[in-house]
Amino acid sequence: MVKKMERTFFVIKPSGTKEDKWLKILQIYLQVEGAKILCSKILCPIPRELAEKLYEGHRGMAHFEPLIDSLCCGVSIVGVIEGDGIIEKIRAINGATNPEIAAEGTIRRIFGINTRENAVHCSDSQISEARETPIFFPAL
Repeated sequence: MVKKMERTFFVIKPSGTKEDKWLKILQIYLQVEGAKILCSKILCPIPRELAEKLYEGHRGMAHFEPLIDSLCCGVSIVGVIEGDGIIEKIRAINGATNPEIAAEGTIRRIFGINTRENAVHCSDSQISEARETPIFFPAL
């Protein structure tokens, strides 16, 4: 029986696409053992309705509007990475949401500015990936 590979959805946010940060972030992702980028695209900016769908679980919280504004203010790269155990691997390399407490060498520690402008987003579970991916890649 062939095991289905796990997928994770990712966003390199506007705070992560400035200068050549985005290229370095993609290189870090591709260095993760077994990682394969299935698809990606550049959005300038992410349409507000898609950003709101992505962060639907945060609706009604004080940080929802600023979070959406920060995602819709510039260039973002969205995509899907496939690999064995890829959700856990990418979440580990991204680091904690707050760059100040993220582990040394993680993407958010290196490229993040603050909790909102922390350079990247990725799915936190297979359930999240199944919800997030179709928002940006309906045919996948």
